[in-house]
Amino acid sequence: MNNKKDYRFDHRTKEEFAADIAKFTAIEKELMIDYVNWLNSKLKDKTQKYIYYDNGIDNSGKFLESDEVDSRPDFILLTPSGKSRLIEIKFSRNEHDKFHIKLTHVKRCIAEDICLVMWMATETPNKRFCILTPEKLRILAQDLDRIVKFKPWGYKECLRITDKDVDWNK
Repeated sequence: MNNKKDYRFDHRTKEEFAADIAKFTAIEKELMIDYVNWLNSKLKDKTQKYIYYDNGIDNSGKFLESDEVDSRPDFILLTPSGKSRLIEIKFSRNEHDKFHIKLTHVKRCIAEDICLVMWMATETPNKRFCILTPEKLRILAQDLDRIVKFKPWGYKECLRITDKDVDWNK
């Protein structure tokens, strides 16, 4: 790897980034399990089940060099009817009245028909999630006032989404 700072790292060192990847991958898998359990709890026919499969290049949490990474969604959700849905899990450990998704990621979700499941307050008693379909993301991204350069992520362009924009589930 050359000495140029990897764009993925934001403000972190390679070591900090690798540690975050390991930790966050494990959390995302737990949240996907919670999401699938929630979906299954809503089914009237308890003989039917939603199931999921790992889909990303590596959901082990191991650090990958830039040339090893691809952008496949993290999971494939298989519905009881046999249809599949591409799923990305995102989360915030703390409580907020808004959240940000990198605009490049939003555009990819829209183009590749990926649903984004955003979890909020995962380390609080108010843990909840919303489902952002590609259509919902497309509608939100049309409002240019929502596109901001988000300082915590190195001023990358992000889509700002507020509590008023989504329906939360527990």
